[in-house]
Amino acid sequence: MKLFNLIALVIVVLMITTNVNAVEPKKLDSKASMKKSKDVVPEYPVEAAKNGIEGLVTLEATISENGDVTGVKIVPSSTPQPLLEKSAVNAVKQWKYEPFRNNAGKAIPVIFTVNVNYKLTDKKQADSPVPAEKIPYKIKNVAPVYPEDARKQQVQGAIILKITINENGDVTECIIDPESKPQPLLEQAAIDAVKQWKYQSYKREDGSTAPLTFKVTVNFALR
Repeated sequence: MKLFNLIALVIVVLMITTNVNAVEPKKLDSKASMKKSKDVVPEYPVEAAKNGIEGLVTLEATISENGDVTGVKIVPSSTPQPLLEKSAVNAVKQWKYEPFRNNAGKAIPVIFTVNVNYKLTDKKQADSPVPAEKIPYKIKNVAPVYPEDARKQQVQGAIILKITINENGDVTECIIDPESKPQPLLEQAAIDAVKQWKYQSYKREDGSTAPLTFKVTVNFALR
């Protein structure tokens, strides 16, 4: 019995010590900014892109003493964006920041506001055809995984995607082109593969690199 009481006492002491040592995150001013050391570009939800939905998602992020994102919540807005919110939360959870330090130079946890802006590539630019000779060379290809349901149902077809690459040749945006014949069993597999592709940087005539939007086709054929 004495041993049991002793163990219980130790547990209580540990709980009290933990609570005492826990530091409540400091809430920063809404205009405060933190230096990001790791960025993850949010995926543009297919449904939102198809419906031409753009907008700003405001989040409240909690950052640990090490700069890790330990909590994310949606800040209520007068213009909620339900089709964009989950994507924003998933991206921010993977971000990392340089530790915030107080006046004494000690790293402390903080809470601050972040905004994730979703904007589709300018439609005029995106819809204009890009000559094949101007499309940069693909330096990394990932073959799509043939969805099992599509294979079982003998579904084949071509998926046309509209993609945007950044200055480094990474695919930053990938949506189903409106001209593509609907293939719900194949579309997500095509998107998942193309997002992993990488191209040589697109260069303007003056030699500077720039983002580029163009169309690609992913073919699914059973053998």
